Amino acid sequence: MNKGLAIALATGALLGVIAVNNPSEAVPVPQNQVSQNRQLPQVAQNQNDPKEGWKLPKIDDKSMASTVAPVEGDDGKPVIQVAILLDTSGSMSSLIDQAKTELWSIVNKLDKARYKGQKPVIEVALYEYGKSSLEREGGYIQQLAPFTHDLDGLSEILFSLKTNGGDEYCAWVIRSAMDSLKWKQRKGSLRMIFVAGNEPFTQGPVEVGPVLKEADEKGILVHPIYCSNGNQSDRITWESAADLAHTDLKVIDHTRVAQVPKTPYDARIQELNSRLNTTYIGYGVKGQQNVARQRAQDSNMASVGGGAATERAVTKASANYRNETWDLVDKAEAEGGISNVDEAALPAEMKKMDSKEREAYVAEKAAERKEIQTEIRDLNRKRQEFISQKQKDNAEGDVTLGRAVINTVKTKAEKAGFVIEQ
Repeated sequence: MNKGLAIALATGALLGVIAVNNPSEAVPVPQNQVSQNRQLPQVAQNQNDPKEGWKLPKIDDKSMASTVAPVEGDDGKPVIQVAILLDTSGSMSSLIDQAKTELWSIVNKLDKARYKGQKPVIEVALYEYGKSSLEREGGYIQQLAPFTHDLDGLSEILFSLKTNGGDEYCAWVIRSAMDSLKWKQRKGSLRMIFVAGNEPFTQGPVEVGPVLKEADEKGILVHPIYCSNGNQSDRITWESAADLAHTDLKVIDHTRVAQVPKTPYDARIQELNSRLNTTYIGYGVKGQQNVARQRAQDSNMASVGGGAATERAVTKASANYRNETWDLVDKAEAEGGISNVDEAALPAEMKKMDSKEREAYVAEKAAERKEIQTEIRDLNRKRQEFISQKQKDNAEGDVTLGRAVINTVKTKAEKAGFVIEQ
């Protein structure tokens, strides 16, 4: 048995981690059993029933509000589903900074995957855990976004996240993601959970072993990412979790500033990005609001510096940037036209047009967008060649969240029959 695993299992026994008959039911630690000093929970008086005195709330995805549009249905295409679970306790602001900076790099790398010649759809979900302002009865956990294509929505959430102190229940948040997200259980689907944190993995009342065992049985790959704080005993619990999940532990420096290299092609790509924005036609109640949000997220990424804004622009030139819920061009492509859009939902400039003029207007914007996106992709190929000459892709190892996710997905995707193009 792995030495780290043995130590962690012994630690788990001392902590009195409760195993319930139905592992989907998570239970909160009574208040008098948790303190700032992380005191060990008291042993139940009735040794024959370790659940006595515990309430067993069910995880209910309906109670998890989100501002982003969820993925609806299953089109049968290859899919890569990535759930990112972020520790947002008091010391993790830099981890959030890495996530919001590297979201676009992650999506761009995944865009190079192929399954039997087909480009997979990318779905990303987001959770936070370990923040004391969240409900204690819910394990200090919140689903920020279900599986979604709404990348602007994810960016908006990440830029708005705040941290404060709390208890970090890794097994509970993994359980929540397994139960509440709509996983695609079929061939051509790669399902992955990344949980990042810096406190002992064994915290909380949900037992680690059964959760990771069930994930393995369901084909959901769980990957612990330890944000190193120098505490070797904490790290051992993460190593043990990685062993149970049949993966390698990723250790990152969550305080490091994620750097996206600048290149001579950035300025032109940003010019094209500004033109790209003019091809979006917002419709419906939130159409104009989402057009404004698109520009706001451009500004957010520009504020990060380096080539971060360019990475976002490259994503916007890919098929993974899909906005059919508010953009008429994407909706027309997805549904073969806009005939089913109510006139009341159309923007003011289109209400004066007849049906043929409307279709022609949307087609014109679509052609313009395709031309701009093609040029961005061509420039990005030159940009990537420039970057590869300046630094090796894995030169810095898994020092940031984005690199840890990208490098892990590359390895696991190839084992699952996906090909990652260079």
